[in-house]
Amino acid sequence: MPDQPPTIDDNDHVIVDAWFSEHPGRTCYARQFRDGWTLLVKRVERREPRRQRQSRVLIQVGRQREAPRKELPTVYLRTWAKLDTVPKTENPCLLAWQRAAYPKLKP
Repeated sequence: MPDQPPTIDDNDHVIVDAWFSEHPGRTCYARQFRDGWTLLVKRVERREPRRQRQSRVLIQVGRQREAPRKELPTVYLRTWAKLDTVPKTENPCLLAWQRAAYPKLKP
């Protein structure tokens, strides 16, 4: 049987959510698990696509303005990797996440 990554339980979801709450500027999180596995989590903030809203007054002068965008739920994209060291900063974490999520993608 090949080496399988650990399963994620509800406690892991709470830990990830709390970590991102404490680090609002970050979009990537990594945590070491057992047997050399590292959980890599990428946070994606979603919004509705931009749409143009037209006002009759603005149409008369040839201008448009953007409609407000609706916030959608945040998505956490998780993947596993066997890493020697756990990335502590944003860019190495995102790079490790991309390599683990898309292993056939050339760098």
